[in-house]
Amino acid sequence: MMNFRVAPLMLIALIFLSVAIVNQQITITIWRHSFDDGSYSHAYLIPFIVAFMFWQLQKRGELISRQALSLPACVIFIGVGILLFISVRAQLSLGYWLSMLLLCVSGIMLFFRCNIATLAASFYPIYLLPVWGGFTDILQSISVVATGVLLSFSGIPFFIEQELVTIPAGIFKIANGCSGLRYLLVSLALAHLYILLYLRHWQSAVKFLAVAIAGALLTNWIRITALILVGEYTQMTSDLIDDHNNFGWYLYIPFLFILFKYGTHLENAIAKKQSQEQSQQDDEANSTKPVASVSLPTVSVFIIGLFLSSSFLATVHKSTQVLTQIETLPSPQISYFSSIDVTQSETDIQQTIEYRIWFDCKELDCKPDFYLNKIVPEGWHVVRRYQNEQGNQVIVRRGNDEAKITYRYQLHDAQFTSSLALKLARLKHFMTTDSRSSIHWQMSRCKTTQCLEQEKIANEATM
Repeated sequence: MMNFRVAPLMLIALIFLSVAIVNQQITITIWRHSFDDGSYSHAYLIPFIVAFMFWQLQKRGELISRQALSLPACVIFIGVGILLFISVRAQLSLGYWLSMLLLCVSGIMLFFRCNIATLAASFYPIYLLPVWGGFTDILQSISVVATGVLLSFSGIPFFIEQELVTIPAGIFKIANGCSGLRYLLVSLALAHLYILLYLRHWQSAVKFLAVAIAGALLTNWIRITALILVGEYTQMTSDLIDDHNNFGWYLYIPFLFILFKYGTHLENAIAKKQSQEQSQQDDEANSTKPVASVSLPTVSVFIIGLFLSSSFLATVHKSTQVLTQIETLPSPQISYFSSIDVTQSETDIQQTIEYRIWFDCKELDCKPDFYLNKIVPEGWHVVRRYQNEQGNQVIVRRGNDEAKITYRYQLHDAQFTSSLALKLARLKHFMTTDSRSSIHWQMSRCKTTQCLEQEKIANEATM
């Protein structure tokens, strides 16, 4: 059997690079949503940390190449490739982001023996994937409650309604950016790295991880509370209020010193046992050459899996046209779409604008349920939401101007009020040639008092 000899770190880099290139449509979405200055501002460091982790595993002799083709590893790799293809066809963001990571992990397991340390290093890129946004609302709600508890010890009067905190000096909004997600992700990433390098006993690892999570959340709660107190005592004139992001890091960095001090304490508690294990690992590392043996059948399976997973093949039938802006009239805020039909009608008492927005393009973010799409036009705020036989109803207001938005999704001839139902329908028909979807969106605005009263009566009847 023909075997090739490759440096292990070079082979791992080629695996990640091959998956990224073959699935460039997914790579583009990761670049767009992760490499920013927000919750994923740490993303630029992740590739370097992953390289460092595998380098450490190689030094310890824990990165061991397979000498023969592994049937279970082949089945898992091919299966993940098919799963990735289906996720792309169905435009399931969470599905193809996680499947792409699993493809990298299973690709590494195809060439190297599976152990906890190698798996831990392989899964580390999860901290740069934009899959964590689902925790934002939960963390935001927890932050609101925690801020209320901390403010109760301050002695200043306050009132909390939803995410708004009213104090004598003004109003603070605990927005999504105040959820603390960025601190939580950094803590998880640092804890993951520290545990892999220094804490090999699960009890110590659990304790360290718990402190890392608790510290990240507490730092964010203290940050919000401190900003509110500063706003109260300075009558909202402090520059610290505008620089609230950097202020959070000023609080978080001292916590890191405490966290690593605690990690050192955990290390010292098991120093003797850990020293014995390290000695054994060093002996193994000294007897292991930093060269990976790669067989031709394994390479063939890897190429087949990449071909099956290709996002290019999954989107090849789609149009290349992508529009990114709807101009002039009040409209939903849609990031990517392929075409649009607009209808306007006006009577003496009411004005109606209706859109049919089509989604049929190679861009994976070009879909009705893309998470950055907003049904409510910019400058309007939601008064109430409900559903009826016509679809989703949203009562919105801008100053004294009130309007009603009706919207629903469509795939083929079926219409849905739920984005989850739309996702399931796309998954069910993932092999269908015609996968065009659309949003029906209508905004009705009253021009007379009589119309407003009729709308109010109709709205109250649905409550």
